[in-house]
Amino acid sequence: MKTERKLKILIDLFFYGLVLAFLVDLIRSYFWYTEYKELINYQTIEKVSPISSTFIVLLIIFTFIIGLLFILGVHNLRKALLPIMEGNYFSQTVTSNFRKAGRIFFTLGSIIVLIKYVLPLISLVLTINNPALTKNTSHINLDPNTDSPFFLIIIGLFFILVSKLFIKSRELKKENDLTI
Repeated sequence: MKTERKLKILIDLFFYGLVLAFLVDLIRSYFWYTEYKELINYQTIEKVSPISSTFIVLLIIFTFIIGLLFILGVHNLRKALLPIMEGNYFSQTVTSNFRKAGRIFFTLGSIIVLIKYVLPLISLVLTINNPALTKNTSHINLDPNTDSPFFLIIIGLFFILVSKLFIKSRELKKENDLTI
């Protein structure tokens, strides 16, 4: 089996697994919310920390946006592999889908960095002025196991670079075809 075919099968399986997991999480979140919405008292949350309820809502929204972006990025990789499997390595479809996937993964990594590092930093700064809130603050985790957003940024930049290389290769191939 050719490498391209193996890669396409793995990316397809990964894509369908992501879509299934996203839909299950979406359904589970809906049922959880409908079951527990009476127990969630936002006024109580507001007394504990003035940014807690807003932060919770933003975190939920960002989580779903991140999931959709990741699925979209993998979908663009799937679309890029179709012409490659046909031997059409330098087509416009391949380069545009690699570029789209790269931009999506870069954006995704940036959003995760914002959520993991910038928002907790803002929370920390806001709570320094109010000692009553310090017991409920988020903290910045620089654990080496949290490198995934930086990896996504690197992968995103890599796919953008690959896209530019394929564009240059397509131009060289076109020039070479004209000279022969």
